[in-house]
Amino acid sequence: MYLNRNKLDNCKNNLRQVDEYQNSINRTNVKGMYWDKQRQLWCVRITVKSKCIYIGRFKNRRDAVNARKKAEIKYFGEYRAI
Repeated sequence: MYLNRNKLDNCKNNLRQVDEYQNSINRTNVKGMYWDKQRQLWCVRITVKSKCIYIGRFKNRRDAVNARKKAEIKYFGEYRAI
């Protein structure tokens, strides 16, 4: 995993050893969100070790993103996307 998120920077101090699962957590875009057309709400969920965890529904996209980020901190800790 690249600490500064630059895949071209392979310096030893920019790398840390992680397993495949921990590396898959490190994503740059917001995952686990979708727009529910029928309810007109953002739905948020997170998958942890193949288990889908429902976070909630939100009117505002920003609130949905914030809820997703909080869930990433809770479930993924230091291996979440920064």
